[in-house]
Amino acid sequence: MTLPPIQLVYAFEAAARRGSFKHAAAELHVTPSAVSQQIRSLEDHLGVPLFHRLPRAVRLTEHGVDFFRVATDTIACYRRGAEAFVAARARRALRVSMLPFVAYEVVLPELHTFRRAHPDLDLRLETSLALADIAGGEADAGVRLGRGAWPGLAATVLTDVTASLVCAPALVDGRGALRAAAIRDGQLLTVPSFAKVGVRARLEAAGLGALLPARDLV
Repeated sequence: MTLPPIQLVYAFEAAARRGSFKHAAAELHVTPSAVSQQIRSLEDHLGVPLFHRLPRAVRLTEHGVDFFRVATDTIACYRRGAEAFVAARARRALRVSMLPFVAYEVVLPELHTFRRAHPDLDLRLETSLALADIAGGEADAGVRLGRGAWPGLAATVLTDVTASLVCAPALVDGRGALRAAAIRDGQLLTVPSFAKVGVRARLEAAGLGALLPARDLV
């Protein structure tokens, strides 16, 4: 037996549920005559009448009641299957916030490896010197400098980081070791992550606390 086309089943289900070809047509965005023709085609295909045609409505026959159960089960199964199919293949977006240098030096060189391992993920790198509010929905995850004590967030150690202070070559060119007195009048460029690796504390311990600006300059 050849199965009836699925669009005929949709037309029948809508007409049976609404009790009207006109209302079914409005729901399906077709004309009432189109619904009537589809129902007639379905009845011819099945070889039984499905509706009693009344002046202002339609009523299911005994065969129609039986087939209505088949139609509703068929449509529900089709909908669940289609939704599961689409969901399984939809690429999920993963927004990860991090410092620019982490993105360029650590993540980007390995990005192709990650995408091969996780083709279903749409990885979106968001670089910022400020910490994203992950709990507030600004990002799904983040790469941060620190000891992992962020309230409300789960943290995993990725690697240890070593931070170094650097200066213009002219400050040490031909002068030997750089001493604190040589840079007391200089300008220090800092970032928020300095506090995480103890840079501020070390400068203050060396008597260079005056170099620290009131706010980060980078």
